[in-house]
Amino acid sequence: MTRARCWKLQINLDTFNAAYAALDGPQEQSEFLIGLSRGMNGGKVKDDCPDSMAVGFAIGGEMRQEAEGFRMAASINGSKRKSNGNHQTVHHEVDQTVHHPGHPILNPQSTNLVPSTPLPPGKESSPSRARQSAKKKESLPPPEHLLPKLGTIVKDWPRRSDYKGVITPISLLARPADLWSRIEKFVPEADRELAVDCGLVYLDDLDTRERGVAGLIPNVCAMTNFYGEAELWKKMIVRVDEKRAERGQS
Repeated sequence: MTRARCWKLQINLDTFNAAYAALDGPQEQSEFLIGLSRGMNGGKVKDDCPDSMAVGFAIGGEMRQEAEGFRMAASINGSKRKSNGNHQTVHHEVDQTVHHPGHPILNPQSTNLVPSTPLPPGKESSPSRARQSAKKKESLPPPEHLLPKLGTIVKDWPRRSDYKGVITPISLLARPADLWSRIEKFVPEADRELAVDCGLVYLDDLDTRERGVAGLIPNVCAMTNFYGEAELWKKMIVRVDEKRAERGQS
């Protein structure tokens, strides 16, 4: 009987909660968890699977990829430690004494062996400061009040589109945190909440289009392009203002 491997997968709670909160009813919740399980276990889902399952699968798949990367890095580091020759058996007598006269250090690595210039009276040498490695700047999590909107965009953005009669996959960002990172990258801070609202309005406008091949919406913009350098989201600002005015009047 083979021993089961112990896996340690990390999950981002903000991402999970935002995606799960955007689901409607037990059916979508069940599909989401099935997709999450298959993604974590390296399984597959069908191309025409429900959107809720696809989102769960994307989150689970990313968790598994991170775990696989960690295991591979640990394995490589272990191999390097073995390859330095320290694990080999010594077949000759080794002198265990500390002092070895007649064998000077040819390439000293410590500057402590070099005589230092005497300091003036009253001055003390200060301890050297260890250089701190630069930490990678991590992006902040999405604002809490925007998580439901980001989760809705990630969940409802079409996965496929009709481009001139050809079924074409759409480039997406599977997690609210990933979508927010892209918005942070390309959208000025003062306009980020507006950009999120523009995405919701764009999805509403897609629903008004006539369906094409296989009932797909034609010419859907990739999510990465919508929030990319082209700033296509700005075209929806007028519609956002109209929506906000409607809500203010009701």
